[in-house]
Amino acid sequence: MKIGLSVLGLFRVGPLTEDEFRTAAGRHGLSPSDARTHLRALAAEGMLHDVCEEGGGPETVHGLTGRGRTTLEDMLRAVAAEAGRRVSGTEHTSLLLGRPESTSRDAEGEPVAMVVGGLHGAEILDGLWPPQELPQYTPTRSLAERREESWWPWTVPDPCGCVWAKSPGGHWRVLAGFGTDPCPAPPASLAVPRSTRDPVTDGPLVTAIMPTADRRHFVRRAIDYFLAQTYRARELVIVDDGTETVEDLIPDVEDIRYLRLEGRNTIGSKMNAGVAAARGEIISQWDDDDWHGPGRIAAQVGPLLDDTASIVGFEGAPFYFVKKDQSWAAPNALMRLHRKGGIHCGTLVYRRTDWEATEGYPDLSFFEQTTFLERVLAAGGRLGTVPNAGHYVQIRHGSNTWRDDVMGIPGWAMTEGMPWLPTNALEFYRSLHGPFPVEGGAKGPLPPRDAYPS
Repeated sequence: MKIGLSVLGLFRVGPLTEDEFRTAAGRHGLSPSDARTHLRALAAEGMLHDVCEEGGGPETVHGLTGRGRTTLEDMLRAVAAEAGRRVSGTEHTSLLLGRPESTSRDAEGEPVAMVVGGLHGAEILDGLWPPQELPQYTPTRSLAERREESWWPWTVPDPCGCVWAKSPGGHWRVLAGFGTDPCPAPPASLAVPRSTRDPVTDGPLVTAIMPTADRRHFVRRAIDYFLAQTYRARELVIVDDGTETVEDLIPDVEDIRYLRLEGRNTIGSKMNAGVAAARGEIISQWDDDDWHGPGRIAAQVGPLLDDTASIVGFEGAPFYFVKKDQSWAAPNALMRLHRKGGIHCGTLVYRRTDWEATEGYPDLSFFEQTTFLERVLAAGGRLGTVPNAGHYVQIRHGSNTWRDDVMGIPGWAMTEGMPWLPTNALEFYRSLHGPFPVEGGAKGPLPPRDAYPS
């Protein structure tokens, strides 16, 4: 049997069990019996081997051998030459193996090519093989195991054997005829457009919602960040249920309102109360303990005004760790995939009609933002991403409701300095001494690591 590129390419992002392979091959038009035949042929040709470690699960896990990797690279070089003739007739063609929305991007938002070449040869680029320490590509773990072990299971992509090509100045398009059918396109709400619009300063009223409780040291700073916004038509609704009110910290201005709740409430319920009280047709989440640059709202409303999305979030959000005075970040390849779009869910900006079309935020103080996003998409909302060009930094101070420690997680790396934070903001964070009260109520306990949703 002739080995097809799309079939062999399903193993590019890591090993698969037979069931996982059949499911992936089925998306490319192969019947279960044909998939089983292809799997046996790959093993017989020495392309695959059993990668299960001792004590592994009952199912055999198949991974690429060295010969399999070399064969896949040779196939892609041949495809690059064929694509040069079919796509543009030029000597330069860029290739992707797998859907573009599941691929890392460059600074301009373009998918990063995995192969570059054409009629007279091709070069395999580093992006073809994910780093082995990342959950996307663990050479001894099946797809299910990789997702189970990952802090962010949604960043482990579904195997895809589609081949995409782009000529200079052209657009990415799928190439048919390489052994199997292209897999179906994802739903429109999952094919996340990336905004390239310039920031705007005028438009409809935007209401920023800031839930808080017993964080006076952060509230004043968060108010200052809001007042510095370059977008003019905005208001801030502060929803407070702390033991000590922060109403005295609010300046006497018309565009800031204070909403006091009785008892202790979850962040989700406080967000719902804030949106219900909002006057604006656009809603912005406004965490009380993070840094918001003056252009944040102006950068995020563009896709909503253009009607290219109904809900957006920033792509790329570095973390600043107060106690260690360190900043950490992860590549978009790790954070950007599938339904989450790689966005930081703490930066959601959306049309109020999206909230009205759902149950709103869940009555929780962890993953309330992610769950809300999933509800919006399920109701037909359209997700867009906005490059985080110095507009937002998440501050990790030891008492966040989301208490992961990304330091040491594969794929995360410490960055040099924190150039986005102005000197006065950096000095403020460096002066803090915790621990601080954890935001959230009785229904917001912190989950164990294995409780993170897939």
